[in-house]
Amino acid sequence: MLSDREKRFHYGFRHDNDLISSNEISASTSERCSDSSNHDVPLEQGILEESIEVDISENTLCAGKFKSEDDFATGQVWAIYCGEDIMPRQYALVNSMVLDRQVWATILEPELVHENGEKWRENLPIVCGTFKHGNNVMLDMSQFSHLVKYVHDTTIMPHYLIYPQKGQIWAMYKNWNRKWEHIDYEKCQYWIVEIISNFFEKNGIEVAKLEEVQNCETFFRRQRQEGVDITRTICETEMLSFSHQISAYRVLGVERYGIPEDSWHLEPNAIPHKQKI
Repeated sequence: MLSDREKRFHYGFRHDNDLISSNEISASTSERCSDSSNHDVPLEQGILEESIEVDISENTLCAGKFKSEDDFATGQVWAIYCGEDIMPRQYALVNSMVLDRQVWATILEPELVHENGEKWRENLPIVCGTFKHGNNVMLDMSQFSHLVKYVHDTTIMPHYLIYPQKGQIWAMYKNWNRKWEHIDYEKCQYWIVEIISNFFEKNGIEVAKLEEVQNCETFFRRQRQEGVDITRTICETEMLSFSHQISAYRVLGVERYGIPEDSWHLEPNAIPHKQKI
């Protein structure tokens, strides 16, 4: 049986005098999704404005579509939904498939070297840095969000380096600082950003702030001030301010419906509920 998460995509449109509503979009796929890169997806011709159908093809994204055994392979790293808000903030290494849509996997745990690391390990979320093998678990396919790009370091023991990469879309904790406790994460708001440079320890990482497209709830584009993209540099000591990656892609032809062509469509299940500023 499919979970609600796997049954549908939704493009959300918010109208002036209505609460948020959604026009359903069926998502189909015939080929395996091999990574979590962002891609352009064509808008099918001759469709009605009330029902926009999009085919999700190879290498587009894995979140939100029906997952089968063909989507999984030994050695893949996936982001999995977790926490009270059920966001994809944890990573799992695929070991093998079993019957009834179950995946035998190893949870990846952060390898911490910074000060007060034990506190972070036990209590607070970490999605960037070096990860090591944790417990082996059985997971249902519906718990998997998207494939994760990583660097595999086997110098001493298996380690997985995971950082935001150029072209990806991530959620960040608004006004984060290293003194945050659980209560701060529970009541925080979020920024949605596009990664515009890869991470280097010396230079950090460059991000561009995104804003929701007017009258939509799942389309975002770069926020501008006086015609200039709003960007900032996230230094190495701020990398824990990243909440999670959000699978995203562009929909070709969407400008016919009043949505800017440079907008990103974000996986609805991974958009933080309190993302508004």
